[in-house]
Amino acid sequence: MKRLLAKNEFYLFTILLVICILIGGINGVFFSLGNIVDLLRTAIPYGIFAVGIMIVIISGGIDISFPAIATLSTYVTLLLFVNGGYEGNIILFFLLSCSIGLVLGLINGFFIAMFDFPPLIVTLATQSIYYGIQYTFFGSKRLTFLPEYINTFSKAGLFTVVDENGMSYVFPIYFFILAFALLLAFLVLRYTFVGRGIFAIGGSKSSAIRVGFNVKLLQFLVYGASGTIAALGGAVYTIMIRQGNPASLIGLEMTIISIVVLGGIDINGGKGSVFGLILGLAFFTVINNSLILVGISSYWKTLVLGIAMYLYAAVIAYKGKIRDRQVHEIDMQTSQKKERGFR
Repeated sequence: MKRLLAKNEFYLFTILLVICILIGGINGVFFSLGNIVDLLRTAIPYGIFAVGIMIVIISGGIDISFPAIATLSTYVTLLLFVNGGYEGNIILFFLLSCSIGLVLGLINGFFIAMFDFPPLIVTLATQSIYYGIQYTFFGSKRLTFLPEYINTFSKAGLFTVVDENGMSYVFPIYFFILAFALLLAFLVLRYTFVGRGIFAIGGSKSSAIRVGFNVKLLQFLVYGASGTIAALGGAVYTIMIRQGNPASLIGLEMTIISIVVLGGIDINGGKGSVFGLILGLAFFTVINNSLILVGISSYWKTLVLGIAMYLYAAVIAYKGKIRDRQVHEIDMQTSQKKERGFR
């Protein structure tokens, strides 16, 4: 029980459970299968983006360029496919988008790893550069006539739920892209040498170097992965809305960082878990999409999320004070024992 209470995820799970019970008690539609499918579908692109940012933050960095990477990589791929008249399959669409995202992410990693530039400044600069390249060389026109295989994939689902009002809710097949990203992140962070290195450099870069981790290479991998995952999220989002819109992801960076922080990932690096990220994503999705079910305007969602983050930060700070007090008491007891020993 003590180990359970020591975890931030326990408190977030408790808060999320209480909110769900309250909303479901006021409006039973919340627990309907159709609404659950709709919530899962809404969470998909946010969750994919959050996986990439989680890895970066655990490593002690930050990346606010990912919406620009997602937009540029996906839009360029769409232009090539639409103007080139390519009639293939969805796999090449994902591969090309992710390849462009990998290159753009490695550019971030190059300046951060090789020159030790601050990640915030680097990614802020590349965000402006990538958006500049987007609008200068590729334009800002919406692409609404997408290849048929993209439209077909966007409609593909495992099953369809029809509610009492005749509304249909399709459980999308691309949900498994989010599931795969979460599973891969879990396996890498928990069971691989690279994962241990990511946590190590997030905790203390100098200590990671002394232990023997190749910090520069790890930073390359982290930002390359972030760019790849950003492009993957951009491709999925494009499939969901069935259009290429260069302005659709502007301003998304703070939302995704909020999800990651709500999931208990330490903004200073070195701590975090995929389970916590899932809870943060679930909390955001419920608040972002379910307030209207209890008669609260959707305009209140940002206020509610802000208050939730403050409360969650207060819980973490309170736990930190208790831990510091316990450490201080142990140090005092140790000092007293040493003094008695000398006497």
